[in-house]
Amino acid sequence: NNLNRKWDDLKKNAEEREQQLLSAYEVQRFTRDAEEAQDWISEKFEQLDPDELGQDLRSVKRLQKKHEAYERDLNALGDKIRELDDLTKRLINTHPEQAEVIIQKQQVIQNQWTDLTSKADLHKAKLLDDYDYQKFLTDFRDLAAVIQSIIQQISSDELAKDVPGAEALLERHHEHRSEIDARSGAFQAFEDFGNDLINAEHFANDDIKQHLQKMDDIRQQLEAAWKERQDKLDECLELQLFYRDCDTAETWMESREKALKDEAVEVVEAAIKRHEDFDKAIKAQ
Repeated sequence: NNLNRKWDDLKKNAEEREQQLLSAYEVQRFTRDAEEAQDWISEKFEQLDPDELGQDLRSVKRLQKKHEAYERDLNALGDKIRELDDLTKRLINTHPEQAEVIIQKQQVIQNQWTDLTSKADLHKAKLLDDYDYQKFLTDFRDLAAVIQSIIQQISSDELAKDVPGAEALLERHHEHRSEIDARSGAFQAFEDFGNDLINAEHFANDDIKQHLQKMDDIRQQLEAAWKERQDKLDECLELQLFYRDCDTAETWMESREKALKDEAVEVVEAAIKRHEDFDKAIKAQ
């Protein structure tokens, strides 16, 4: 019995020792994991550049893909942080004498993690805003290029030299009008997009306002150029119609003049014949 009791005591001591070692290991693991978590958080802070923005749509998309990979790393790190939180709760119960130190350590890590994820979210939102901004600029360049192309086409000095040619130029000019009107939806969508960004207090508000004004100026130039060309073509058609009427009148007058000449010859010849007949009659008497 004495031997059994000693054996039981030995087993109990061994179990207690094992629990102490396991408990000590958990504390060491917490310390190690906490230090690793802080190192990872610091590393991720260094990798995050909140001011990194793209210069065009392609570069913004590249940065967004880069941030997506960054977020995947954060998700993995988040799993580690949650495991550390669970370990913290367990150690507080099993090691109340070290609870204050453990809680402080965990709170520091949690604050750093919250700060990191908050800045990562802000950077993601800024990249989304940057994408909208670069899309706005791309739309501006595309529409401005279209307008300049149309202005170049309708600013031609070509004028017709006859009525059919003048009518053909007017028809082509009206096709340009149809092309302009067909793009009115794109112009309105661009304007609405810019105003939406401004109303959302976009970080590039001032530049967006300037580009909206530039687009308005370019469109006014387009309308002025179209009207100026329209007026010239209208005048050209009127002039060619006048020339055609003049040619018609001249042709009529020439034909009438010839008819009058022929009629005058017949009258003279008839008068001569009457005179000759009268002269013969006198001599016969």
